[in-house]
Amino acid sequence: MMATRLFATEPFCMTAGVYVPFDLGLLKDVDAELPRRLGESQLTTLLDDRRFAEAIYRIALADGVMDRVVYQDPPGGAE
Repeated sequence: MMATRLFATEPFCMTAGVYVPFDLGLLKDVDAELPRRLGESQLTTLLDDRRFAEAIYRIALADGVMDRVVYQDPPGGAE
């Protein structure tokens, strides 16, 4: 699985921010780190809360999963 922010306007959508690979084990750690009221909220409320994204990034960095992510310039470079 992966986590990233999604920016959507009619009819265009794009990702924004950092791509973060994660698995269900990391998601359990994220849930344990969230304030209890937030962890008990509806999914749409949870996904829109900045603390959810922050927790995913923090847990992924601490776990070392981001060490597997490699960023590369496109062939031919930016023009």
